[in-house]
Amino acid sequence: MSEINWKIFDTVANLMILAEQIAIIVANSHCQPPISIIPTQNTIENNADHCTHIIQTALSSYNQQQELINDICLFSMTYAQIAERDYRLFFKHFRNERIFNGVNVINHTRIPHPLTNARSVSILIVGGGISGMVTALSFARAGIPVRLFEKKTEFGEIGAGMQLAPNCSRILDRLDVLKQVQANAFFPKQIVWMDALTGQRLTCIDLGAKFIETFGYPYIVVHRADLFNAIYQACLANSMITMETDRTVTSVDERPKSIMVECADGMRYDCNMVIAADGLWSSLRKFVCDDGAPISAGYVTYRGTIDIKQVSKEAGLENVQFWIGPDIHLVQYPIRRGESYNQAAIFKSKKIPDDTDEWGTKEELNQRFSIGCKHVKNALKSIQTNFRLPVYDRNPLSKWSRGRLVLLGDAAHPMLQYAGQGAAQALEDADVLVTAYKKYGPLKIDSVFREYEQKRIPHSSKVVQFARDIGTFAHCDGVAKIVRDKILKEHDIYDYEFLKWIYEDHQKDRK
Repeated sequence: MSEINWKIFDTVANLMILAEQIAIIVANSHCQPPISIIPTQNTIENNADHCTHIIQTALSSYNQQQELINDICLFSMTYAQIAERDYRLFFKHFRNERIFNGVNVINHTRIPHPLTNARSVSILIVGGGISGMVTALSFARAGIPVRLFEKKTEFGEIGAGMQLAPNCSRILDRLDVLKQVQANAFFPKQIVWMDALTGQRLTCIDLGAKFIETFGYPYIVVHRADLFNAIYQACLANSMITMETDRTVTSVDERPKSIMVECADGMRYDCNMVIAADGLWSSLRKFVCDDGAPISAGYVTYRGTIDIKQVSKEAGLENVQFWIGPDIHLVQYPIRRGESYNQAAIFKSKKIPDDTDEWGTKEELNQRFSIGCKHVKNALKSIQTNFRLPVYDRNPLSKWSRGRLVLLGDAAHPMLQYAGQGAAQALEDADVLVTAYKKYGPLKIDSVFREYEQKRIPHSSKVVQFARDIGTFAHCDGVAKIVRDKILKEHDIYDYEFLKWIYEDHQKDRK
């Protein structure tokens, strides 16, 4: 092993970066890190020698100084929870005078940074929804510890049904949560497009064996809460993830070698990287690009679920159904193993959206859908009207990062729901970001962000526009509707070419 100039790590900031890398070393050394150890007094004592052995084995596989500098010393993060319980005992077993010099630089602990009076965090994820949780789990599964903040007082998801295309299932499979998600999912046979005015069947996409063979995974529909809970439970079970609720970030401040985050309660966190996964109404997006509020599409959604027994057998209970008409459409499909039925009614309000929510009312919902066929009118009687969701997106950005802060998911590229790709694109973001981080490491955050943006911005921007185009296509009238209906009726139900650019694996060459 080459001799290392340890003096380059003599500042607290560099020590924190250095400490972050042991987990990467362990992951790359084919050693088995003891991540399943419960951090109790007994397990600290019993596994101290084992930990030391893993560190020594990992370091022995590195022969070049630069490689060692880039990939050394994040093993302490695995034992961050131990450090919180008794950091003196932690130092007793793992302190190296050449590295630490007696300075408290343990990451993920509640011990204040000695120079900034802030808690030291390597990777901070802001946002405890699906995108934030998936990002945390993606890092953790790669052996990289993270801390996650949620502004609400508890974790959880509301909402109703959502569609998971193959590109979404593929990443859930990589994270080892797909089976848990599928256990509560419904597997539709077709996606059917119906004329909301006449009740005529226009076309369908077959989701059977050929679809699965083409994309590698089925098309499934789930309750949003079931997807969230599967990911959340996986995060809870992973010792690499520290989650905190009631954490509202109020400011970020770039430093020469870190980024300082301050919360509403005055607590500060000195971070190496901050990931904003805080959704459509992101409070951190303005620190990257202050482009104002999200763009209203002028549409509003009323959605909810009912017991499947309340649904007519003529409703097509084996499929996802889109009933499309001029400025209206109705979406219906079973969820939760076919025990519940998801419905969403979307319409364009005739009132010009303003800064208030006093548009797209329940009364206008009934008025706009009065033009529908018998099935659509009957379905509207059971639409839940206590969950109203105005429809927004944003114009694509050319850059998602600034300094050590980066956007992800809806915070970066919110899109209309018509393509069913909101969650999938967030999962792809997380997958690419973690792959780039593993490639470059924490000392080259600019390279991490550059590769992430180069791979994700062009593709997600195309999906944003695709979702807008589907909305225009579905809601057209007049001559455009006649042409659209002709195109749909001539479509081959086994032709998936127009979907391959979305559903294919964009990380085939991932290591």
